[in-house]
Amino acid sequence: MRRRKFISAGLRAGFGLAAISVAGCASAGNSKKDQNASKRRENAQDSNLKGGASNRFKMKFAPRQWLFRNVAGKDEAGRMRWLKEQGFYALEGAFFIQPMKKYSSEEIDRQLKIGECAAEFGFEMGGCSAMNEKDSPIMSGEKFKMPDGKVVLGRSAIRDLLVEQMEATFAVLRRLRSCAFIIGAGSKDPSLPDEKQFENVVENLKFCARHCERNGFTMLIEPLNTSSHPNIYFDNATLGAKASALVGSKNCRILFDIFHEHMQTGSLKSLENPDVWSQIGAFHFSDSPTRQEPFTGKIDYRRLMGLLKRNNWSGIIGLEHGQSLKGAKGDLKVLEAYRKLDAMI
Repeated sequence: MRRRKFISAGLRAGFGLAAISVAGCASAGNSKKDQNASKRRENAQDSNLKGGASNRFKMKFAPRQWLFRNVAGKDEAGRMRWLKEQGFYALEGAFFIQPMKKYSSEEIDRQLKIGECAAEFGFEMGGCSAMNEKDSPIMSGEKFKMPDGKVVLGRSAIRDLLVEQMEATFAVLRRLRSCAFIIGAGSKDPSLPDEKQFENVVENLKFCARHCERNGFTMLIEPLNTSSHPNIYFDNATLGAKASALVGSKNCRILFDIFHEHMQTGSLKSLENPDVWSQIGAFHFSDSPTRQEPFTGKIDYRRLMGLLKRNNWSGIIGLEHGQSLKGAKGDLKVLEAYRKLDAMI
């Protein structure tokens, strides 16, 4: 996925976004709260963990919106400035997209600000969670009830719903200047045989992929573990990769979540399968079973980084986890963990 080229070449003109001035982005952070965040950033920089241009990460580690808030602050511009100073150049999960929600003008303004600030600081925008329904068989079934009680019946109605959700997702992604979103097939449908469910899922994903192709977006299938998400359809990377391969579109890939795969299968052996590797569009890093930063659980991250290096991985790696320590010390411990990982490449 060549998102950087796409963003730099086409988003400003092609998407016709409402302009937010560079000055408005750069001058954000005049409140007392933001001044306190600025002080925390200065303290963090004094800790000798400051990276900047001289210590730019080799890997495309992409912090999610809640990471580093203790030292970087919650203001979008101030946080991105701090991340840039540490050597990050990608972001992921910048906004949790709810496809069926009507966003307020304030929420739309925030989405625009995130996209504008990311562009000004030179960040590549990774995927955002969007069409990741977990409780309804939105792609595996043929009749289901949505969380709001609406009954969806038959292929035509299902695909109308998928288009409605994709169009709403695309609108937010355009404002964020992102080209990818995280998608799921929903839950399993026990009323249908496994073979029929898989057929439905693949056909619906093909339909979605064609719509993504026409609009310039990539969907990332994220398999999840069934301890956290009982009855989820995509519950391992091998199944996700099989479906993605049958879809046969560069606009459909899988998001390999280290935590979920290890929790579900007990290992990361699927990464050694070329049929799985060929379908990976992005990673999520997190240790298992802690779901905190690397080196807090059972994952052999040295071996994992060696595998990424041998396969010349250069794509997004989302930092989707909590942290083992609270406060600024916890933030800096996370930063140290990723410095250690990057040194393995």
